[in-house]
Amino acid sequence: MRIFVVEDEEEIRMVVGLFLKAIPDTEVRILSGGEEAVAFIEANGVPDLLITDYDLEKGWKASRVVVQLCEKQVYPQNILLMSGRADEDVMDMVKNLKIEFLQKPFEYAVFLAKVREMLARGTTTASDESAS
Repeated sequence: MRIFVVEDEEEIRMVVGLFLKAIPDTEVRILSGGEEAVAFIEANGVPDLLITDYDLEKGWKASRVVVQLCEKQVYPQNILLMSGRADEDVMDMVKNLKIEFLQKPFEYAVFLAKVREMLARGTTTASDESAS
């Protein structure tokens, strides 16, 4: 399994990277910004899970990352958005793209449970499950 993390804050990148070491047989790639993430995914393929912060550096937002990945046809089907805010913009993105959301700060156990749940179900989204 491959997990790519997009986070502009160094401390959070370090913590999330440490958290993800608890998941065996997983390749984790930590990316520091939106531009880097788009280029890396385009060059290396779609991860099993993309974890991204909402607000990134240089005016980038997670939505811009997702739009560019769609345009390049390398769109991950399994996305976890994390943010310290849960305002209308963030929640609209979650709803419109049918992605998962985890509000910062979060506890280690909650984060790992969400990641494991998403990896276990593969590319199935919450809306797919409710349609069954």
